[in-house]
Amino acid sequence: MAYLSDQGLIVPTKTMRELLGANLGAFLADLTLTWQPRMGPPIITKLYEETRLFGNAVFRLPRNYIARLSKLMAVKVMIDVDIGARQIAAQLAMPLFPDQTAIVSHLCATYFTPQRIAAGRATATLNLGAGQGKTMVAAGLIQRLQTRTIFVVSKSALASQAIDDFQRGLTGVAIGEYGALKLQEGRKRGPKVVWPAILIIVINSLCNLAAKRQELLQQYDMIIFDEVHEFATEARRIAFRTA
Repeated sequence: MAYLSDQGLIVPTKTMRELLGANLGAFLADLTLTWQPRMGPPIITKLYEETRLFGNAVFRLPRNYIARLSKLMAVKVMIDVDIGARQIAAQLAMPLFPDQTAIVSHLCATYFTPQRIAAGRATATLNLGAGQGKTMVAAGLIQRLQTRTIFVVSKSALASQAIDDFQRGLTGVAIGEYGALKLQEGRKRGPKVVWPAILIIVINSLCNLAAKRQELLQQYDMIIFDEVHEFATEARRIAFRTA
């Protein structure tokens, strides 16, 4: 038995070992990314975790591995996630243009269907020219899905712009920027920061989180990469695949 939850795809270690047998190593190797920087030892990122849940040894795998795991192992997968508990109440502060509304409707009808979301396969690439309102399309998608979202940008200047755009485009939802929130947390030296429903983060900050990256990502159900063509370096590729 495997369980699909907001913490990932949870599979008992015993089940993995029994059904994959000698192929377990190869399966986990496919979930291990290695990047060799110019100096220093290689950086290894595991997209899985061996941990314990309710006293039982389990593997926590990426949610999008549900289809592959079901096919390889013929295991019944139970969806055990309270989507309502993680939903937000975002509202559009201004109406979208007709073409933007059409794009959002197409994305929801084709790519972000309940079935694809449950299977961890809700993904799409949107290619729009400059000035066509990609951020507002993102705002419309967030409002339609009502889901906690990380918005990844390539540089700090774009983070400030994204904050302004989302604050003008959405109401009823907390919006924040990762760097500013961490700086505020450090100054207060108090409780850890409470991450907002919509978090803007620069890709380099996401890369530098290393082991804590998964901890942050698990608090969100959708990740949007802005200007994704700029994320082609090896380090950024690791962060991209982890997400």
